[in-house]
Amino acid sequence: MMMNATLLHRCYNRTGEAATWMPGLECLLWVDIDNGILYQYTPDEGTVKEHTFPEMITSVIPWKGHGDEVLLAMKNKTLIEFPCLHPQWRTNDCKASPEGRIWCGVMHCSEHNGNGSLYCVDNDLSLTPVLGQQSIPNGIIVGAYSSHYTDRPLCIITNKSFADDEIIKEQMYFLYDGY
Repeated sequence: MMMNATLLHRCYNRTGEAATWMPGLECLLWVDIDNGILYQYTPDEGTVKEHTFPEMITSVIPWKGHGDEVLLAMKNKTLIEFPCLHPQWRTNDCKASPEGRIWCGVMHCSEHNGNGSLYCVDNDLSLTPVLGQQSIPNGIIVGAYSSHYTDRPLCIITNKSFADDEIIKEQMYFLYDGY
């Protein structure tokens, strides 16, 4: 069966990421990280709204238990203080787990040579470094029993399976994409 893609909106994002479907609002949210724009596409109306902020927005996280509200991870404004964030660093791709933890990648804005990290923000807002020596922490998917994570320049996908908060199986996949 052949599927055809259709352009819904030409947005000219410099770095478009964090696509997030909001079921209660029946809309798709995404960000243009570098330009600080949150986009809201509503299919039933065929409209796209732009919400502009004074700095980079790196992630959209649905806020469980708060209706249709979201948390925005921004370059210089976060719920907690990351000890490594200074002007040349930013969060990149943050996702919430079913338990309410927030998993955040932290990366350098221009040097992507293994100096980034993956962190977990627990429900009490404590911060735990999980993985070091990352370049562009990205593609975080956290489920009840497993998680997937990508470090883009290294072309590594990590899959971890959990039982009662303990890792019971870990697999790594190495990809080569030609550059």
